Amino acid sequence: MKRELLNIEGGKIKKGNNVIFDDLSLELFQGEITGIVFDDILEQKLFIDMLLGDVLLYSGKIFL
Repeated sequence: MKRELLNIEGGKIKKGNNVIFDDLSLELFQGEITGIVFDDILEQKLFIDMLLGDVLLYSGKIFL
């Protein structure tokens, strides 16, 4: 059985009035390799900041 490390459902991240991620969904499992492709550097930075806890989801759920 795979151990789930992170699950994001319906996540929305906003910067100012701009929605950067809308309906973000992600599942990460122990022992699996996952690649993520971003449209631009702002998306990448906000996603990493969210994982670090520096940016909060505007809406949605995170399960750890």
